[in-house]
Amino acid sequence: MAMGNLVVSYFSELFNCDGSDADATSLVLDYLGPPLEEWDYAFLDEPFSLKEVRRALFNLSGDKAPGIDGLNAYFYQKNWSTLGVDFAKAVLSCLNEGVDFSVVNTTLISLIPKKKHAHTLKDFRPISLCSTFYKVISKVLASRLKVVLDKIISPFQSAFVSGRVIFDNILIAQEVVHAINSRKNGKKGWAALKQDMAKAFDRVNWHYLESIMFHFNFPPRFVCLIMKCISTTSHSFLINGSVYGSIQPSRGLRQGDPLSPYLFILCAEGLSALLRAKQDAGLLTGIAISRNAPSLSHLFFADDSLIFCTANRTSCLALQQVFNVYSRTSGQTINFSKSSILFSSNTQPDIRTVFFTAFNLEDRPFICKYLGLPQCFARSKYHSFAFLKDKVNSVLRGWSSKCFSRAGKEVLLKAVIQAIPAYAMSCFCHIKACKGIEGRDGGCSGDLGEFS
Repeated sequence: MAMGNLVVSYFSELFNCDGSDADATSLVLDYLGPPLEEWDYAFLDEPFSLKEVRRALFNLSGDKAPGIDGLNAYFYQKNWSTLGVDFAKAVLSCLNEGVDFSVVNTTLISLIPKKKHAHTLKDFRPISLCSTFYKVISKVLASRLKVVLDKIISPFQSAFVSGRVIFDNILIAQEVVHAINSRKNGKKGWAALKQDMAKAFDRVNWHYLESIMFHFNFPPRFVCLIMKCISTTSHSFLINGSVYGSIQPSRGLRQGDPLSPYLFILCAEGLSALLRAKQDAGLLTGIAISRNAPSLSHLFFADDSLIFCTANRTSCLALQQVFNVYSRTSGQTINFSKSSILFSSNTQPDIRTVFFTAFNLEDRPFICKYLGLPQCFARSKYHSFAFLKDKVNSVLRGWSSKCFSRAGKEVLLKAVIQAIPAYAMSCFCHIKACKGIEGRDGGCSGDLGEFS
């Protein structure tokens, strides 16, 4: 009971909104890109159809953890011929007729540790177990929303936008970090800041999100449905098989809600717009790795952010102002204790001190991985990729205590073990194939044969 009360108290405070700064929100909106065109507006405002409901249901993973009603998506998929029409009518009544669905929006939250030996509540990720009925409503809205996102989300964001892939960010980050590490001469130093958002999804301010959607000319009915999805929920906590508490949040996006990733990048577009505005005003100078390359100031992949700039006092002050405005309007805060910064060798010691002091950063090595892959290599690639071998060995050791048939072992090897190196190898094969990248000594790419 004491543990349950502690969890409820912590998340009651985390999900409680202190209000939004109207001036900061107005400033962010001034820098955002243009709104949607009329045909995109009409697309979002169309009545929802039974076909969309069916597609959304069958696109859900059937064996995901069910919500409080205990019925997962597989139950409805398997029995669609019996109850499909009635199920679709109920969903459409919520989407097209405005029927209240707060009753099915009650959410169980399961706490998943983010690291081994987690000992504080900050070390747990709150994963929401939404009901299947609600997930279908959310999935239908998300399916429409993602169609128009590429029209309003800047190229600096790659996550959850059609036509953009994670390899783009990895490739660009590898090149820029390599350029910073290689810059040893010149009057101007370069810096790369890897920032960590503290509870990024859980702190999103709803008023700020609503203001962004109206700025981009989303139909009022569509905005109203999205706001009902995130604001009519109540949270209970699943701890050791028992349910504790019931809180009404006033901010935050649920991890486990199909809408949340798309809404989060809408919020992050505000931070991207502020950085672009500072760059356009000449107060923040990005990094161009060659004479003909564009100047790059930031790369976002959901809540994974890299910011690049010329290392000087003007850039440091500009970043401080950007972070302050964004924090006041969005409710999000940067956890500088988990952030890190990289300077080029020619950066003056006093400039380094300015950045360390301004952001309360520790002078420690830059991140060794970005989006799950090594950030930059020395001549020896073996140690950079040794984590793959360690991960495979860890999985195999976990299987050693279990009894599997030969066929079962074969399935596990093909489905699990082969998938572990596939992501890394496919990415670096993609990088190696890019013109002008292969064969640079000490660079981010090169011959991977030593590891294989």
